[in-house]
Amino acid sequence: VFTNPKWDSIGFTTGLSSTMIQALQMVLTAVLVKNIKFGVLTLSMIVAIPSFSILLPFFIFLEYELVYLDIARKGLRISIMLLISGILAFAYHLMGFLVIKYTSAHYGSLIGNVKVIFLVVISILLFPSEEKFTPYNVTGMVVTLIGFTLYNVFKFQEQKANQIVDKMNKSLQFKEWDINNITQSDEEAYDHRN
Repeated sequence: VFTNPKWDSIGFTTGLSSTMIQALQMVLTAVLVKNIKFGVLTLSMIVAIPSFSILLPFFIFLEYELVYLDIARKGLRISIMLLISGILAFAYHLMGFLVIKYTSAHYGSLIGNVKVIFLVVISILLFPSEEKFTPYNVTGMVVTLIGFTLYNVFKFQEQKANQIVDKMNKSLQFKEWDINNITQSDEEAYDHRN
């Protein structure tokens, strides 16, 4: 990979650090949602403040003039597009937090990988370019989808087995309780007769 003429160390470093930060965010989100019992909206507010503080300087120095010029040229249309994209981004983050809340950080990461595959396929289909699917790309996507499917199948089987074990344990506890009550009643009846 490193000897590839299209290798870009800045892009690689940025992608690697982005993946690591996303994994850390998912784990921290799982801890906050499950252990500390934060609500999804509260967590969104907590995450939004540092994100805004970190991204604002980059926006001001790198994109402010471009956005200002677009708003000046296109007026209301670009403002509505920015508003809609902001609402969609907020909804995306809420859905991500809900996935983590009701499943786990690990499952959220798996869904993120599948999402990347669909984004790559859709982008290549909608925006034709020189970049096409190579056998390595297709193999990687297929392996990822097979892994995701197998994980879900095994997780489903494990949940079914746990449900069966729980039912058996409850059934055994109920029978044990019945036996203890019958034994107690028999002893009381015996005591009353004597």
